[in-house]
Amino acid sequence: MTMKKKLLPLLIANVLCLPAVVSADVEIVTDRAVVGENDTLEARLRFPVADQGDLYVAARIGGKLRFYGEDGKFHSDPVPYKQDGTFDQEETIFRFPGMMVPAGRYILYAAITDAGADVYDTSRWHGPLARQLFIANEPDQMSGDHDGDGWPDDDSNHDGFSDMDHNYDGWRDDDENRNGIPDQDEDGDGQSGTDSQDGSGGQDDGGKSNDDSGSSNDDSGNSNDDSGNSHDDSGNSHDDSGNSNDDSGNSNDDSGNSNDDNGSTGSAGDPAQGEALYAQNCSGCHGSDPAGNRNGIREGRNAGEIHEAIAKNKGGMGYLADQLSAGDIDAIAAYIRARTGG
Repeated sequence: MTMKKKLLPLLIANVLCLPAVVSADVEIVTDRAVVGENDTLEARLRFPVADQGDLYVAARIGGKLRFYGEDGKFHSDPVPYKQDGTFDQEETIFRFPGMMVPAGRYILYAAITDAGADVYDTSRWHGPLARQLFIANEPDQMSGDHDGDGWPDDDSNHDGFSDMDHNYDGWRDDDENRNGIPDQDEDGDGQSGTDSQDGSGGQDDGGKSNDDSGSSNDDSGNSNDDSGNSHDDSGNSHDDSGNSNDDSGNSNDDSGNSNDDNGSTGSAGDPAQGEALYAQNCSGCHGSDPAGNRNGIREGRNAGEIHEAIAKNKGGMGYLADQLSAGDIDAIAAYIRARTGG
C-alpha cells in the first residue's frame, strides 16, 4: 500500500495531461475559486449522467494527497467518499468559512470507480479525473483575480487553473518562483512589462516591455519545466565554512544563519531515510534524482539552505515547515550530498 500511495500522485499527473474527454461522469463545481476571509470555500459535485460505483474525493493539501471520507474528515489512506452508490443529483461535499482556511492553493479531485475497485487502477475509473483549484486568502496580485469576480482573470473555463497552467500544478507555467505573478509581469498588475517610464502610467503602443531594448523582461532564456517551480540559486551559503553555494562566490559568514540557527540537528543525516523523504516531498519539483540539479537542488546539500528556502517560501516551499522536522531535513541533505558528490 505504501508504494501505491506514492504512485497515485503520478497517476493523477499522467491523467491530467491526457487530452480532454467529452463525457465526464463527475464534475466539481463552485461559485468562486478565489476565496478570501469573508468568502466561503464551497465544493459541489455534479453528475452529467447517472452513474453507480465508488465515489472518491481527494485534495492536495500541503503537497500531500488526502482522501475526503463520508465522515467529513481527510484521510491519508484511500477511502471512498461514498461506496457502491448511485449518483445522479448535485450535492455539496463541504463548505468552509474563508477565514478558517489557511492561505494557499488546494487542488480537489473526484472520480468514480467500479464498486470495490482499487482506486489506483485507473482502468476501473468510469471517466476522466475531475479537478478544481481553490486559491485561499492570497493577495489579488498573487491570486490573479484583479477584477474580484472570484476567478483568476486568465481562467476562461472557471476550473480555478490559469489557462497558462498546462500541467495543472496550480501555478502558471511562466511563474517560475510561484509568487502568482508571471515572469514577464514586472510590476504585478496582470499585464506584461512595467508601466510607462514617462510617469503617465500608460503602456507603450506595442504593448511590449517598456525597457529601452523593447525585449522581453525575462532574460533567463530558460524554458519552464513541468513543475513550474524555480528555486533560485541566488541564496548564499549560510554556514561557517566559507564555501558559497551560489554563483556569486560570496559566503555570508556573518548572517547568523548557520545550520544550527536554522534548526538543523547538526547530525550528518541518514541518506537512506533522506531518499524516501526526498521522493515524497521534493521530487515533484526537483526531479527523481538530485544529480540532475533540477531547480538548483544541489544547494540542498547544505541543510541550512533547505531551512532558508522553507522559511522564505522559495518556490512555494513554505508548506514544508509543517511536514519536515530538522532531522528529516538533515537526512534529505545527506541524500542530496550522496547523489551529487557533495
